[in-house]
Amino acid sequence: METCARCGKEFGCGMTEGRTSCWCAELPPVLPVPAEGEGTCLCPACLEEDLARARLRLGQCLDCRHRRPLRSKGGDDLVLCGLSSEQARFPKYPPLPMAGCAGFERFRKR
Repeated sequence: METCARCGKEFGCGMTEGRTSCWCAELPPVLPVPAEGEGTCLCPACLEEDLARARLRLGQCLDCRHRRPLRSKGGDDLVLCGLSSEQARFPKYPPLPMAGCAGFERFRKR
């Protein structure tokens, strides 16, 4: 069992339970996975709260497989669109939150 770094609730983590992946791997990447010894992950409830806040900031980009998350020196969230290098019609840094995009493809676990 893991203990949530935010709320202290215990939860199951697939990686520490001997599985090859964890339930959080099915979600869009929002936070970096902590390296061993750097602390613990968040429980499902806390991670869902972070996803909801990220959805408000990023819009549809949060769930898009072409998103490359970046953070400015000032701490602002930016998104580098992976399609922009392939097709000039997509902005390299789309305005956020993005309400809709013709190139949207839902994130899938890799």
